[in-house]
Amino acid sequence: MKKATGVMVYLVLGICMITCFGCAGRKKSSRDALLAAERDAALSFEDIALTDAPDMSRFKEPSPTLKSVFKDIYFQYDSSVILEDQRNILENIASWMKNHPQAAILVEGHCDERGSNEYNLALGEQRALSVRRYLVTLGVSSSRMHTVSYGEEKPAVSGHDEEAWKFNRRAHFLLAE
Repeated sequence: MKKATGVMVYLVLGICMITCFGCAGRKKSSRDALLAAERDAALSFEDIALTDAPDMSRFKEPSPTLKSVFKDIYFQYDSSVILEDQRNILENIASWMKNHPQAAILVEGHCDERGSNEYNLALGEQRALSVRRYLVTLGVSSSRMHTVSYGEEKPAVSGHDEEAWKFNRRAHFLLAE
């Protein structure tokens, strides 16, 4: 009886170890792939040395004629996923960037007022990085793009309801030519 119980304990421990180590390996590989994609496609100011940060004063609002190209990208609540209906805007930006190789952009990540300051700064950064990664997939060099997060600090629309919040969950573009 004791021998059967001991075998069962070892069997259960063995199954647990296989399950835990097997899952850990898969998590690590997907995590490594995500980190590699992040490193290759999009570095934030926090990822680079301060001396490598761009001169922020050179980035300006696009001219009125370029406002039709550099439109804001809007996000759903608590998300940094680029929506299908926003991709055409990014395709137009990528096309313009390819035709103007001297230009650089600053992608600002913004949030609505819900959530803590720390959370919104992190979400704003993820939104800016998401846009940057997408533009890289469209052929724009990552060295021509920079990101910054303002979280909830610079709302586009005042208000405390969904009608205002939907315009504050955005990525905004500044241009240096």
